[in-house]
Amino acid sequence: MRLPAFVRGLIERRELRQLATQINRERRLCVPHHLGAGADGQVVRVAHRFALVAAAGRLGIELDVQPWGPGDVG
Repeated sequence: MRLPAFVRGLIERRELRQLATQINRERRLCVPHHLGAGADGQVVRVAHRFALVAAAGRLGIELDVQPWGPGDVG
């Protein structure tokens, strides 16, 4: 089970504010890149959730708790 290792890695970083800032920045950049102008609000909200999952995947790679490579997460 990788979730406990992921949470432990986040806690050990002790940079939670900076981490939250990084994740929010990634979400703001990712969503417009994948959506066209004038996308419906519901679509935008779903895209933000997918962007959050992608950010978590990248963090899992950084924390070495996921066996993926850098290009495996959108």
